[in-house]
Amino acid sequence: DKPIAIDQTEFDLQQFTKQLRFKDNADSVVYHNKKNGIAFLTDEDGVYRIIFFPRVGQGKLLCGNNSSISKFYSTKSWYPDSEFEPLSCTYVNQIANVTDLTLDLSEISGTTSKTITVSTSAIDPENDPLTFNYSVNGGKVIGRGAKVVWDLTSVPPGTYSITAGVDDGAGLKGKMITKSVVVK
Repeated sequence: DKPIAIDQTEFDLQQFTKQLRFKDNADSVVYHNKKNGIAFLTDEDGVYRIIFFPRVGQGKLLCGNNSSISKFYSTKSWYPDSEFEPLSCTYVNQIANVTDLTLDLSEISGTTSKTITVSTSAIDPENDPLTFNYSVNGGKVIGRGAKVVWDLTSVPPGTYSITAGVDDGAGLKGKMITKSVVVK
């Protein structure tokens, strides 16, 4: 909530580039280290803002192929022409989708096993790690991941459904697939 002296930050400023923010104000300085993704903005009172930004090589994860990201990292300065223009980009997650849901049985009768092997295929454009989620209106899902078992042992005769979705870290937002099984 209040400015601190630059030496109180406990950072080795020899690893930072010092740059005047404005040509006519020697107290307004930015110390930045693009390799590590950190900058300190100072004025006559000391450090008034610490900015964290994507490290070199990580910018595309947040900014996609935004041309300003390449320009930002390739220049030695923090901002062009002594005008403060911080890097600004928005990460837009590309959602993951279920592409196929396969059940090894579509009907279960009296003497057959009352378990079904469920296989799910999904795709995420960014290759994010995926968490597979299943919801059923009868029985229970055993296991985790793309291949699970749906146990319908204790359910009465009827039609039951299973819905598969995937979460890429941003929630269940993509295409889900539902399949049904008849228990006789």
